[in-house]
Amino acid sequence: MIVKEDPNENNSGAAKMKDVTQLQFKEALNVGKEIKLSTAQSKLYKCSADPDLQLLAIEASRWCCVVDMKQKKEIFSLAKSGLDGEHASHWITINGQKYL
Repeated sequence: MIVKEDPNENNSGAAKMKDVTQLQFKEALNVGKEIKLSTAQSKLYKCSADPDLQLLAIEASRWCCVVDMKQKKEIFSLAKSGLDGEHASHWITINGQKYL
C-alpha cells in the first residue's frame, strides 16, 4: 500500500485524521504473483517502499532484495549472515540523497 498526500487538498501542515472508511486502497504490486525473485522465499518479514523512487525493499530471515515497482523486477539481492540486522531496512534521505 502506498499513501501520498493529495496535492489538490489545501493542507496547512496541521495533522488531519481521516475516518478509515474514507481511505481508498489500490494494489500497487503483488510480489507473489508479479515478481520472480532470485531466491525462493516462503516467508517475507518486512517490506518498505520509497514511492518517489518506485522501489520496494523486501527482507526475509537470511536474504534481502530491492524490487523496481514500475518494471516489476528484482534489481538487487543480498544474502545476509546471522549477525545482520533483521527487520532493519528503512528508506532515508540525507542531504537530498536517498539511502536504504
